[in-house]
Amino acid sequence: MTTKSVQWRRGTTSGHTSFTGLQGEVTVDVTKNTLIVHDQSTVGGFPLAREDLSNVDLSGLAQNDLSNVDPAHYSPIDATDSAKGIVELATDAETITGTDSTRATTPASVKAAIMANVSTAALPRGFISGLIPSLATDIEHDLTISIGEARSPDHTTDIKLNTTITKQIDATWVAGDNVGGLPAPLTVTADTTYHLFVIYNPTTQTTDAGFDTDLNATNLLTIATGYTKYRRVGSFLTDANANLRPFKAIEKAGGETLVKYTTPISNLSVNASTQPTTYTILNLSIPNDVEISPTLSIKLESNSGFNYEHVLLKDSYTQDIKASYASGWGVNSLV
Repeated sequence: MTTKSVQWRRGTTSGHTSFTGLQGEVTVDVTKNTLIVHDQSTVGGFPLAREDLSNVDLSGLAQNDLSNVDPAHYSPIDATDSAKGIVELATDAETITGTDSTRATTPASVKAAIMANVSTAALPRGFISGLIPSLATDIEHDLTISIGEARSPDHTTDIKLNTTITKQIDATWVAGDNVGGLPAPLTVTADTTYHLFVIYNPTTQTTDAGFDTDLNATNLLTIATGYTKYRRVGSFLTDANANLRPFKAIEKAGGETLVKYTTPISNLSVNASTQPTTYTILNLSIPNDVEISPTLSIKLESNSGFNYEHVLLKDSYTQDIKASYASGWGVNSLV
């Protein structure tokens, strides 16, 4: 039997770039070792893919373009931080979790991650914003707390109040708005400091409020079952009739709350025969157990000609100052 060999017209890849074959003609690209089919009009023709796809540029192909390729002859390369390749898009959940190192993200999934982190990010230690107390309809017994948020003193929990809440100091604490706020067995008494708290139940994720004489809200958290986190938002003093003293609270920059009594309170009145000449502890009508900066008004009057009255004020942290007086030009001067 006679054997004959057939050789197709052939040339390099470069040579084919200027060659236009006849309709149905097949040539061989000896550079890529593959066949090229021609249509008599397209310069260079149409190269056929090799079985191992080694002569095919896959960089522009989508995964679906390879659905008919035998996996035995095609092993897609995953993209890395140093090499191009096939990459799968991450879901919003995978992007939010943030532990996947192979999938790519989209602007939409990045936004979802940002929003998720913003909504769950912990407040800074000691943070407080809003939660401003004000007198309610019953100005002698009820306080309303504005919406706001704060970090718990133990720096474990964010406490957020999304709606205003009103609590009654003259009624036993009950969960909810416009109800009692004083835990049993406490009762409202005259000239007593009461601290106002927002409290949080981690199990039900609910926020409430109430009063207590204890700075750590011990009595309040005992009666408010499930509420374990708290933040003090104000401290108030009752008057001689066991009523809340009228006040105005204003939020300052940084979350500080400025509270001013709307009715002045007189704590000391002396005359020439009773005025002290040494330091005397003066109990002011301000909340106890908390450090505050009181605003004092001092009025000095003299009906003795050119005699002037002097007053020295200091806190318990300041060293004692010895007062003496020197007379000159008819005016007594403090030295």
